[in-house]
Amino acid sequence: MNTLPLKRYLIGFACLTVLILVYVFQKEWFYSGFYETGAASDKVADFDPWKFFLSKYARFLINDSMALGILWALFEEKKYMNFAFVVFLVEALVMMPVYVVGVIWYWDVLRWFLSHLHRLVVNPFFMMLLIPAFYYQKNISAR
Repeated sequence: MNTLPLKRYLIGFACLTVLILVYVFQKEWFYSGFYETGAASDKVADFDPWKFFLSKYARFLINDSMALGILWALFEEKKYMNFAFVVFLVEALVMMPVYVVGVIWYWDVLRWFLSHLHRLVVNPFFMMLLIPAFYYQKNISAR
C-alpha cells in the first residue's frame, strides 16, 4: 500500500513536531511530582499518585503514537508496523506499570533504576531504536 511519499513525509514531519513540542513543554503540560528531574530528586510533599499515573501514561501514549507515525512514514510496510506495535504493547503493559508502581511506592529504594527506566519507557527510546533496525533489515532483505 504505497501512499504518496509527500503525504507520508508530511505525516512524519507532523509527528516529529509533536514529539519536539512534548519535550519542550513537558514541565508545563505534564505533572512530574518531583522537585527536579533525575534520581537525586525527591517527590513533592503533596505528591498525587493518580495525577502522576495519568500524566505519565498520557505522555507515553503521545510519544509512542507519534513514534509509530514516524516509523510508518519512513517504512510503511505492515510487517514493520506490526513489530513496532508489539514493542508498544510490551512497553504499555509491562514496562510502564513497573515504572509507575515503582515510582509511587518504591521510589526511595529503586530511584536509580527507575530514573533509567523512565528514559526507556516515557521517552520514545525503543521506538526510535527501531528506525536503524528496520533500515538495516530492509537493506539486508533487498540484497
